[in-house]
Amino acid sequence: MPPPPPPPAASARSGELGHLVMIAGGPAGFRIPLRNPRNILGRSPAATIRVPDPSISRSHCSLVFNGIHWVVADLGSSNGTYVDEHEVTQPVLAMPGSMIALGKVQFRIEYAMAGQAAQPEALPELEAQLVEDDLVLEEAALDFSADSGATEAVLVDPEMSLELDLDSLPDGGLEDPEGDSNKTLGPGGR
Repeated sequence: MPPPPPPPAASARSGELGHLVMIAGGPAGFRIPLRNPRNILGRSPAATIRVPDPSISRSHCSLVFNGIHWVVADLGSSNGTYVDEHEVTQPVLAMPGSMIALGKVQFRIEYAMAGQAAQPEALPELEAQLVEDDLVLEEAALDFSADSGATEAVLVDPEMSLELDLDSLPDGGLEDPEGDSNKTLGPGGR
């Protein structure tokens, strides 16, 4: 069987290998940049991407960039990990646009530009930065609800604490004036 095709080109910021875009279980369209080639998703404070939802295990799954594709592996989670509605029982490729479900939380994976993929010689340096670049998706982001009035999403990076007020964004949400509802929020809500 021939290897899967390389991911299609997409715009990306320098240093980002892709994004997880929240589809369910939190604010739809919330984008989490993937800067590390090795990620653990789970509730544990030690997880690279912390998603504190009770349906997610402490160390739920791994998301590893092999230089070409993202590979998803379940880490013995209670509620399972699914890629495109198929349960992950062994490591599986997550192609661009694949849906990744962990408990009640669902993400779509987006790849960075093929030309910006990590080169094998760059991986040790990125691994050394793993602790510095941890991302935490706080409860405020997962508890987002237009009905309850909870309108703040918080993305925490150890080097810069960042609090996002979703009401201060154009149109009171994640949608920008050009209608692109998938917006990456950075320092100062930019």
